[in-house]
Amino acid sequence: MVYKRSFGLSIFAEKTAKAFRSRGVKQISISNRSFERAEALATITGGRPIHFEHWAKEIGEIDILVSSTAAPHAIITYDKLPFLPARRNRPLLMIDLAMPRDIDPVFHHLDGVYLYDLDSLHAMAERTLSLRQRESEKCRQLIEHQVQDFQRWIEQTHSSTFPSLVVALPGP
Repeated sequence: MVYKRSFGLSIFAEKTAKAFRSRGVKQISISNRSFERAEALATITGGRPIHFEHWAKEIGEIDILVSSTAAPHAIITYDKLPFLPARRNRPLLMIDLAMPRDIDPVFHHLDGVYLYDLDSLHAMAERTLSLRQRESEKCRQLIEHQVQDFQRWIEQTHSSTFPSLVVALPGP
């Protein structure tokens, strides 16, 4: 079972929570400094609100953490997650949608933790766009080749000694 936690209640958090829910995430927990705002987003997304001061205690049970606050500094730091190495063989995906970043970059270097921030997501999108463009060009060339082959076949058929065959279809 996959668990997800969202920090911050920006449009990013709402859209991300809805996207995870639509892809089969069973349990979504929402945390915000304002518990009422956490409750509101939890209601919209079918999630569970968490008091902001309790999020670190529950992080051991989640598989995906998404953060999108407007904090001026990292709010998710290694010192807040001392039990992280004890997760053993249970990876943690962290997605930081905030600018400036909410999640300390030190998490990039931890085994079993996969941190994606806006820069890495942008780079990933650029790579996949480039790949799709190359594949699209291959498809265009293949189609062009097939069209040329078909045109040659038509020309050969019409220029051959075979008589043309006209069939009249009965009208309505």
